[in-house]
Amino acid sequence: TIIRRVDLAPEFKDFLSEPYGCLDKSAVRTAWGSPLRTSEPLVMPEPIGKTGGWDMYRLSGAGFGYIDLIYSYTKDFVVSGLVLRGAEDEA
Repeated sequence: TIIRRVDLAPEFKDFLSEPYGCLDKSAVRTAWGSPLRTSEPLVMPEPIGKTGGWDMYRLSGAGFGYIDLIYSYTKDFVVSGLVLRGAEDEA
């Protein structure tokens, strides 16, 4: 979590190196290109409320194996969080 949207959620306050440290949706897409999957803005139950959706990219090679990188956005398309997770087998 980069921008806390739920009380008591941990919040990362350090610097992320390029290309991970993108600050908004436009910068994410400039750095990573077209997402593998995306979610349009949606409304979540309170306390989250309106969101800007998310974009998912697949990291592979360079020792990563298959990892999904997911950026989530506020309603103003500012990066609110990112997730690195093991990619699901799509075979």
